[in-house]
Amino acid sequence: MKKPIIGIVLDWHEKGGFSNYEYFALRTHYVKATRLAGGTPWLIPYCNPDEVKEYLDKIDGLIVPGGFYKTPNSWYHNDLDTSPYQKSPRFIFEEALIKEALKQDMPFFGICAGMQVLGGILGCKLTGNIHKYLKTPLQHFGYTKNHDIIIESNSLLHNIVGKNIISVNSDHNEAIVEVSDKVNISAKASDGCIEAIEVKDKKFAIGVQWHPDFACYKQEQITDFNPDFEIFKKFIQACN
Repeated sequence: MKKPIIGIVLDWHEKGGFSNYEYFALRTHYVKATRLAGGTPWLIPYCNPDEVKEYLDKIDGLIVPGGFYKTPNSWYHNDLDTSPYQKSPRFIFEEALIKEALKQDMPFFGICAGMQVLGGILGCKLTGNIHKYLKTPLQHFGYTKNHDIIIESNSLLHNIVGKNIISVNSDHNEAIVEVSDKVNISAKASDGCIEAIEVKDKKFAIGVQWHPDFACYKQEQITDFNPDFEIFKKFIQACN
């Protein structure tokens, strides 16, 4: 059987690191986890938003990974609490790409910023500083500690992992704090941080706030039951 082609959006950097010029970048974790789960990665650079169908015509499913880039002020719950990041040409293209993927009911998997953009498109509200918003002692930025999330029993996520509580990593300042009637909350952290959402009336359209790619990109990470890998596997299966 032919492996499904999985589009993964590349991040964009103005300069820095190895180049003084603009460049695309992506952690290899996303690619390796996709391959281990049975998909063929197909990396997508940004282009003219009018051309997104050309990419979607070539793939069977879409992954939108994390990143640090500005999203519209109107997406935030408060005019004084907006994105702390700089504008990126990635966003305008990515927004159009996600909208068209949802219109086509293409299997969609948003990770960290990918979840936030998914939510913003569908009318959810964000905060640019989840620690300040929740006044939480829980560490959500820096991968320093794992924390538990509580999964809704009637959710797609619960059907995938088969558990009410799992431990996840965390690396985000921004987060969704209010959801619209177009999505369901499928998981929260103990401090109330929304950790996963699902789009209503879609066969597979899920966003997670943590980074499952960090937990299942090596063969030795998936010898036992691994809920992060289960999400990747079920996503790939939906793309068949």
